[in-house]
Amino acid sequence: MNCFDFISESPKFFIFEKDTNKTNFGGILMLINIIIMIIIIIYYSIDYANTPDYAIQYKQYINFYDIDQRDNINKYDEEKNPEVEFSLNVISKKIQIKLFDIVNQEIINTTIIRRKVSDLILGFLYECHNENCTIDEIDDNRIEYWVEYKTFYLDHQNQNSPILEGYDFIVNNFYVDNLTRIICNWRNIIYKEKKGFFKKEEKSTVGFINDCQNEYVEGEILSYKGKKYKGLHVFAIKNDHRKEDEYERNSKSLIDFIANAISYFPNIYSILKFIFEFYSKNFNNYKIIDKILFKRNNQTMLTSLSDISVDEDNSNNDNLKINSDLNKENEKKKELIDIENNWLEKENVNSLKKLRFIHFFLNNIYCECCSKNDTQELINICNTILSKYLSIDSIAYNQILLENLFKDYKWNNPELSNIDNNELIINLKKFIT
Repeated sequence: MNCFDFISESPKFFIFEKDTNKTNFGGILMLINIIIMIIIIIYYSIDYANTPDYAIQYKQYINFYDIDQRDNINKYDEEKNPEVEFSLNVISKKIQIKLFDIVNQEIINTTIIRRKVSDLILGFLYECHNENCTIDEIDDNRIEYWVEYKTFYLDHQNQNSPILEGYDFIVNNFYVDNLTRIICNWRNIIYKEKKGFFKKEEKSTVGFINDCQNEYVEGEILSYKGKKYKGLHVFAIKNDHRKEDEYERNSKSLIDFIANAISYFPNIYSILKFIFEFYSKNFNNYKIIDKILFKRNNQTMLTSLSDISVDEDNSNNDNLKINSDLNKENEKKKELIDIENNWLEKENVNSLKKLRFIHFFLNNIYCECCSKNDTQELINICNTILSKYLSIDSIAYNQILLENLFKDYKWNNPELSNIDNNELIINLKKFIT
């Protein structure tokens, strides 16, 4: 299963015997981050309280169907070409009007008509009483009729259903001396709603009479069951699916608002961390060098090399020979140690001077070719030291040389070559055994 482990991370370095080097500036940036997060949470909480329960998206489709495509939709798609009940009320004082179903070629004796939308084509006829089928002159030759049908209205914020049943009607009129035709356009509305945790989509289609056009046509004399009728008016509904409206309703979710608010947190944190890196990379290098100098100046000065001399009673002949050769070198090293100790006492350098955090920021844009600044030069030197001795190539190179030195050197005290004599390893073994 090791090949599937993509979670494990590379080992981390420690600094100053801690995981990270904590700084005041880092604490200030983190406090700013917390304040911004609180402001975002408050903003989204207010926005959530004031947001309607449902979010609505609207689209309009303009379709280019040919006659065959349109006829197939009207024939087989019951949602886009529904069966609707129409109620027709004709107001005529002097003339008796007959309703004629042009699609089925029959006279209708009822005012309640249930048809598919595209099949509603009604003719208003006058039964002829003379050979020329003329209509006697009357004072008012205007005929008015009402068409009422079951439709809907939208309430997008209704929790039960956004589509509520209702009734609508249109009022038309015509004159008996001119044959007219009114064609009304049917318009469908597709309503989609996503419900549940997995946002399951529910789809429904409803429609309504959108607008009507009035046009004049030539009159005709019809024969039906041995009687003659004069055509006065035609009312039809056209369902060509030219334009369709679509609404999509999504309920607001607390999880979505929380996710939106939380999505800002990593971005803000990354920005502040990016700003902090301009400071920390210089500050940490500076503090490491300061720590090294402090440890160096506080450690015990060497005054003798007796601790590395050989115990003649416990050494073999080879060690005696090697130590005799090293005595001269030890004398030289002692002189160097004395010189170094004298320099430390003379300089009395305990730590580097204190710098402000702005100095570490400005070092990122500092260019020594323009003008030299002692403070910035000090930071640059610290960076150079760390980049030299902590670079992988430098560590690997020195490790190779040190390994060769270990192979060449014969320890005077064999116990020093055993890692088990380390104080920390000894304490560790207390918890192992």
